Amino acid sequence: MAVLVLMAAIWAYAPADTHAYQGRSAPPTSSQKGFAASEKIVDLLSSHLQHASNIQALVMKDVREQRVNLRHFDGLSLYLLEHKAALNAVDYLYFATPEGGITTAGINPEGILQIMKTPANAPGDFIAYRVDAQGKLSDILKNAGHFDPRERGWYQCASNRYSGCWSPPYAGKLDNILGVSFASAVYDPKGEFLGILGLDLLLAEISRELKDTRDRLGQVSWVLDHQGGLIASSNGIDEVISQSGANERTRLAEIRSDLGPRVAQLLTDKHIILAAISRPQQHRFSFRNSTYLLTLEPFRPNMDINWVIATTIPL
Repeated sequence: MAVLVLMAAIWAYAPADTHAYQGRSAPPTSSQKGFAASEKIVDLLSSHLQHASNIQALVMKDVREQRVNLRHFDGLSLYLLEHKAALNAVDYLYFATPEGGITTAGINPEGILQIMKTPANAPGDFIAYRVDAQGKLSDILKNAGHFDPRERGWYQCASNRYSGCWSPPYAGKLDNILGVSFASAVYDPKGEFLGILGLDLLLAEISRELKDTRDRLGQVSWVLDHQGGLIASSNGIDEVISQSGANERTRLAEIRSDLGPRVAQLLTDKHIILAAISRPQQHRFSFRNSTYLLTLEPFRPNMDINWVIATTIPL
């Protein structure tokens, strides 16, 4: 079905001179290459989001079948750590209780396996512990200070929904990361609210994959929010994270490469509102005596995520 949809999009946007000749198909046009490139990025983003959802669904299933005790923080932390290892792009898995306690399992920016938790089942000092080879807590890595998960947006959003809740892209408060959170309310078989199960999905991993698979013919791609803020870039995560030291995302108009600001200017000149893009579109533009094709593809997998994939190809 995805192939049929892609072929329909290509047919709708292909130039009039696309044709078959002498029983053979014409070589792909630049327009077709642009749509094909953006569809690959759609598949990449969808794969990361789906993997994250699958891990959450697996944990939720174990909770319903009482294979894990959410009230036993030490055992729960090790359980989360095992599942976190199944997906490199997940930074942390965590569970927060209605009383304000939280336990998390993941890998810190230095690559160290760690568990962070509040003491007992209540708000308090959020302490990170190193995990040794036997899965036991060893030395304290840091104390992040007082923490109450109930004050966080992911907790509040998920507690008001029966479905999962994706956060806007954010820069880490406790660690230097760039990601989105996915949180869901957890209920026991009787319907009693147990707490919020969440994970942090690293967007840096998406930029790395975009960079690794970038078209050698000069294709440059960005994933943008509605304000033109970068979510991922085929030029790597260094282009996404602001160089100001404020640990914030860069806007397309602010990146150091001249091509990004030129595309941002094109969006302004053509009065293109990223939030209003509902179907793929293409635009030609000139830059430094060369002509480029810009493809804009909406990415809306759910009610929380509404991004735009911008891909440029030199003609």
